Amino acid sequence: MTVPVSRSACPPIELWADLDRDVLDCLSGRPEGLSPAEIGHKIGVSEDGVRSIVAMLAENGKIRIRTVVAA
Repeated sequence: MTVPVSRSACPPIELWADLDRDVLDCLSGRPEGLSPAEIGHKIGVSEDGVRSIVAMLAENGKIRIRTVVAA
């Protein structure tokens, strides 16, 4: 059995580029960085969504993740 997949089910590529740019814009000029929650609040995306975007940006060499702190 095959299930038809609508191309409209996936967000357009421009959306991903816009989200990448929004995250990068939030981080520009902020050497101390921002938390995923802070970025999400600014751009209207969930914290988990921001984590995914940040992971992809880091994987593509567009950002570096430098700080890890104990909770």
